[in-house]
Formats: sequence, C-alpha cells, structure tokens
Amino acid sequence: MAAKKSWQETLFTTNKITIKLPSLKTPFKLIPFGDVHYYSPHCDQDRFHTFLDRCKRDDDEYTRYLTLGDLDDMMSASERGALDGKIHESSEATLDNFVLSQTTNLLDKLWFMKGRVLGMIEGNHHWKFRTGDLEGKTNTQYMANRLGAKFLGGLSVMRLCFKFENTSKKACVDIIMAHGKAGGKLAGTSINQLEDMRRIFPLADIYIFGHDHKRGCWPDSALQITSGNGGGINIKQKRQWFVRSGSFLRGFVDGQSTYAVGSLYKPTELGTVRIEIGFSRDRKNGKDIISTDIHTWS
Repeated sequence: MAAKKSWQETLFTTNKITIKLPSLKTPFKLIPFGDVHYYSPHCDQDRFHTFLDRCKRDDDEYTRYLTLGDLDDMMSASERGALDGKIHESSEATLDNFVLSQTTNLLDKLWFMKGRVLGMIEGNHHWKFRTGDLEGKTNTQYMANRLGAKFLGGLSVMRLCFKFENTSKKACVDIIMAHGKAGGKLAGTSINQLEDMRRIFPLADIYIFGHDHKRGCWPDSALQITSGNGGGINIKQKRQWFVRSGSFLRGFVDGQSTYAVGSLYKPTELGTVRIEIGFSRDRKNGKDIISTDIHTWS
C-alpha cells in the first residue's frame, strides 16, 4: 500500500502575481530550485552555498525565486506514518523542536531572498508539526510564511502578469508547478512526465517539476487558434518550456551507501536552472500587443 500523503502534498492552488517593471527592455529572471536535501550526509553543501553566494552577488531586483520542495531531508510519507500514534506527546514536542531548529538554520541561509520568493511547493520530504502553535502545519509552510512567499501545495498554477511604467499594456506568463514524480532512469521519461501535465493544462508557458533530481530545460511548441480580421482565423505557434529544477544531492560518494547506487541510477547534474523572460511590442497592422520571449539556461 502506498504511503499516505499529507494534505499539503495533495493541495491544488492558483495564484496571480503582478510584477512591475520599468520598461519593456527590462528582463525578468526566475530561478526555480529544490531537492537540496540540506541535512542529508550526501548533500553537496559547498555547491549549494556557492549557488546562494552567486544569487547574493549577481541577481538584481528583477530576479525572483521558486522552490520545488525537499529543501531539507526530513521524513517521507512512510516515515511520518510510522510515527503516528506510536510516540508520546513529549517525544513529539522534542521532534518538533529539533525540526524547528533545523528549519530556522536553513531559513537563515535563505533570508536574503525574503520578499523575493514567489512561492514554495511542498515536497515529499517534510515535517508536519504535531504540537504547539504550528500543529498541523509543515515546515515548508513555516518557511513560506517567514519568507513572505505563497505556499503552493503539491500542484500549482501561477500566472505572472507584467506591468510596465511606459504603457498600460500587460503581458502574462503561465507556469504549472509540482514537486513531480520519478519512475524512470532515462531523460525521456523525465520529459514525458512534464508532457503529461500539458495534457491537463495544454497552453501554459512553463512546466516545472523537481523530485527526480534531473536538471534541464526542453522547448516544445503548440498551435493556438485565434480570431483573425474579417472573421477569419489565425494560427499562432506557442513555444512552451519543460523544466526539471535539479538537485544538490550527490548520488555517488566514495565509501558511502546512497539511493543512486542501490537503484543503479545515473549521476545527475547538480545545480539549478535559470529562466529569463524578455518582452517585445508589435504595433503593426492596427495591433498593439506585448509578447514574451522566454529563454532558459541549465
């Protein structure tokens, strides 16, 4: 029997966020990251700290972040279930205090992102507090609250609407996010799982998963049918991006037992991806449309 997920993992959310930019020439940067597994002995903490240092040094005021879950390495659903009804309340309080201490330490490292994290997805590794003021909430919800971010649950639709100082016209980008699924060793399987989301939400601009620790961005296209002048129709090609947000968990460490060795997984490319959204304006043939131009790096 599959381990029972928390309601936070199965929560569906929608969010519309307005971003103000000074002009159409100002690019917007978005950095999704997750699967840090910070307290695992196999986490590459040096690489993660280097990533954070780069964010502090290079990211400007028009950069935002998304987290895709599993920032720490707390318990999976089966591990949490194994404790239900089997430990005393005093032991639950002890575990709560331990997790809160670890979460606070991780928050200290992310504190420079406060107010710039758009949202936080719930991963399958998290802790649900059992006592006190935080009872029933997860440490992901606690971090989201402290960082001024939206808690996104397990699957989220986010629309970013961009406003510009020199025009009343707007541009929007739709993002579908989930912690994601694993279940395949090949890169094609990872992409196919993202494409499955396109069958549910066909015309989003960006689809982002974590969980399988793969890192990469793959473009694809769909055709949109719109109304044309004189009662005709227009066909517009829409570029869409499939994104796996990467990880900081090493799979092969000399002298240590790891999940990757046990399952004979390939090593993954550690690190994160970066998404940049640019804008252009078309005023030809009676039109006045702002279009987005999305590029990615991994």
